[in-house]
Amino acid sequence: MWHMTTAPPPPREEDDEPSDLPDTVWEEFARDTAAKIRSDAPKEPSARARMVTERLRREDADAQERARAAKPRGRRQKRQEPEGWRTGPAWREMQRGERGPWRDRIRTPAIVAAVAVLALIAVNPSGARSLVLGHGHSSGSDETSSTGTPLPPETATPTAAPTVAAEPDAPTPSHPFAGSPALQWADGAAGIVLPHPAPAGDLTAKQVAAVLRTTKAFLVATNLDPEELRGGYPTAALRLTDPVNGVRAMMTADLRSPSAKADPTVWFTRYNPAHFRLVGSVVKVRGRMTFARADHGAVRVRTDYSYVYAFTQAGDPHGTVARLIVRRELDTQWYPHSDPGKVQIVAQGAEFGGSGCGFVDGYLHPYFGGTPGAAPTGPATDPYDRTKSLAKAGSCGTVSRT
Repeated sequence: MWHMTTAPPPPREEDDEPSDLPDTVWEEFARDTAAKIRSDAPKEPSARARMVTERLRREDADAQERARAAKPRGRRQKRQEPEGWRTGPAWREMQRGERGPWRDRIRTPAIVAAVAVLALIAVNPSGARSLVLGHGHSSGSDETSSTGTPLPPETATPTAAPTVAAEPDAPTPSHPFAGSPALQWADGAAGIVLPHPAPAGDLTAKQVAAVLRTTKAFLVATNLDPEELRGGYPTAALRLTDPVNGVRAMMTADLRSPSAKADPTVWFTRYNPAHFRLVGSVVKVRGRMTFARADHGAVRVRTDYSYVYAFTQAGDPHGTVARLIVRRELDTQWYPHSDPGKVQIVAQGAEFGGSGCGFVDGYLHPYFGGTPGAAPTGPATDPYDRTKSLAKAGSCGTVSRT
């Protein structure tokens, strides 16, 4: 059966027929349409926008990478940071509370050695110097080893003389106390240690403290003051001496006209710088100071100190070193009405080791052998033996060591 369809009518040309809309409406429609097209069109991003976008993209990628790295893969993964900052080996060991065994073996002994060296230098600089340079095996005493370790202050009469090394070191200008027990002694005024003051006699503890300080000042002025040692006039020592018993007048007379019977070295340690030169500035000192009640409410202070000096001859400052050992005992006394700033000498004694004999010029003369003056004679004594009181005055004796 045939089916017949009706053909559609031909399209109508819109432009052929006039529009019923006014021109102003069409113009407004065209403008709106163009604006809409421009707003909907894709825009090229600015440079700043591109930078921000790229940074965000990288941060997102880094976050994803860290998340993947944080996932467990058999063993826990360590956080990665630049080596040598917080994640260097030492920092990681500290974080874990661990230390490499080889570090422990090296670090701990090094710290202990450093502390020991610093303590030795602070207490005895010359002893530390000798120990470091290989001069620490000189003779010691029954109170110490032979390594140059400083001795504690002397508080009582020693029970034995310092021992003698089989092969003691020879003194040199660089190490003037090598081979001597004085190597372990204190330097200068540090060797004069004051006892703890306490009331004694009719004096209070404060007054006793004052007289102890005056006593030390007198010992320094007569045995350690550089100008006085070089033969200068001992003004400070004379100023500290109480004139009440005539001792200061005797000192002044001995200085003015020295002789065999009026020898100022009985009171002062002095040498002639035209003939000798003191090596360095260190004088070694060892001894003790005590005090006790005396008659009539007084306080008596007793001192017993040995001083060791090292010399070269004035024309040979880098040559042979000779040591001079001076031991002095001194008793001073104070009454409640006494001037605590002046010493009143009531007894004294002196002994010299390593000094030439027969001089009456008011100076001590370190003995170098073959130098002018009489050589020491008589039985040999040990000038370092402090176990006995000073011997009575006699001939100029020899010494077993200096």
